[in-house]
Amino acid sequence: MANAQEDGKNTNPKTLNIVFHGSFAFVSRDYGFEVLTAAVDGHGNFAGTWQTGGLKPLPPGTYTLCGAKNTGKRAEFDQGTIVVVEGGLAGDYKDHIYSSWKLPHPTAISTSILVNNEKGNFKTYTDDIRIPKHLGMVYTFTFATDGSAPFSIDQLTPRTDHYWSAEPERGPVVNLHVFAQDEHRMTKDPNGHSSDAFQKLIRLTKIGERAAQLVEVNYSKWAVPLVQAVHLGDLPQGLKRIELVNLAVSGLLNPHSSGTRAIDGGALPAHPCPGIYGP
Repeated sequence: MANAQEDGKNTNPKTLNIVFHGSFAFVSRDYGFEVLTAAVDGHGNFAGTWQTGGLKPLPPGTYTLCGAKNTGKRAEFDQGTIVVVEGGLAGDYKDHIYSSWKLPHPTAISTSILVNNEKGNFKTYTDDIRIPKHLGMVYTFTFATDGSAPFSIDQLTPRTDHYWSAEPERGPVVNLHVFAQDEHRMTKDPNGHSSDAFQKLIRLTKIGERAAQLVEVNYSKWAVPLVQAVHLGDLPQGLKRIELVNLAVSGLLNPHSSGTRAIDGGALPAHPCPGIYGP
């Protein structure tokens, strides 16, 4: 693929936002981050761009990002917006994951879709799990190009070059969305689902390996409101508010669904499945 079209207008994007929606374990590594998903019943696993036909199923495996500059410095999560789990990964964590993403150090990490952690939403039985007052539902890793080639995602196991590649666009930013969350609107026991999804993430950690039940999750029965409406200026460059809604109402899989009004009005049209961070 050429670095630029002949008209000089369609060039390879200079910035990539990888937008993670749903249940992920973000693990600090020397090279950057490893992002893990657990196998959760009822979760759809997809990746792609925000357009009709832009998403495709994400097979189980290990993925890596190519064409991105490694800053060599660890970008920090806002630990007031994500569950922090101390102690590292379980010795057998690879037996319990659906996929792994190996990413270089990004230039920035952003949090979107904050929901209140009301008293009683979580009950923890260990000091090694820290639950913040507000929980982020969408995390965005921003990368700059290294100039060697267009941004791409390669599947390492099983080996498949260029699972996804950024095409030349009229604009400097491309967004890649990665989903690990409900594929359909939930009609039965959303609390049971959120608790199960969270326990599957905790099982990837050493403390989850030691004990079967460390956290109970109990949200209100249906939709959970946002802490505040999402404003355009709050988002990373090139990311739109509609690109924050969950998979079930995004319209990407079902063109008759849309969550735009809910995002604009400060309501979350989904039942939360939060991620965890292991520093």
